[in-house]
Amino acid sequence: MLKKRALLKKQDKIIFDRIITDRVIQFIKDYQLIAIFNSFNSEILTSSIIDYCFKNNIRVCLPKIKGKKMYFVELFESSELYLNNFGIKECVNDIEVEEIELAITPLLAFNSLGYRVGYGGGYYDRYFALHSMIKVGIAYDFQYCQSFKYDDYDIRLDYIITNKEIKKFSK
Repeated sequence: MLKKRALLKKQDKIIFDRIITDRVIQFIKDYQLIAIFNSFNSEILTSSIIDYCFKNNIRVCLPKIKGKKMYFVELFESSELYLNNFGIKECVNDIEVEEIELAITPLLAFNSLGYRVGYGGGYYDRYFALHSMIKVGIAYDFQYCQSFKYDDYDIRLDYIITNKEIKKFSK
């Protein structure tokens, strides 16, 4: 799926990212505090969503990884960022934020039950197992994949937002 995403034509990526961004903005506009990832490589661009949050007084948190633990720290327009071991920008700020209402997650694939395939570290699943919030994946519609194995410890998303639809998963 990484290869398929990387082969997406530049013009199609721009269009799909804009559609997904617009849907995410409509989805989050009534929230006060969200978590989102800082996109890298061929992931859906999240910078416009983050900019929207800053302009509309929605607090934003980014994931931070230490060892096997992931937690979220608040991002400010003036935040200093650095590249972590995965090549992803993280905040220098190290103060964990607990009261997140909604988390937007990266993924490689998703299925019709709301399970996601991430990058294999289990960071989001471990975090979601301990924290209650609305879990939203963002993906291109071609990242749908019905046939992948998921385990008891995998945490389902509540929603997936793609360039084609917003899908709610029932519990």
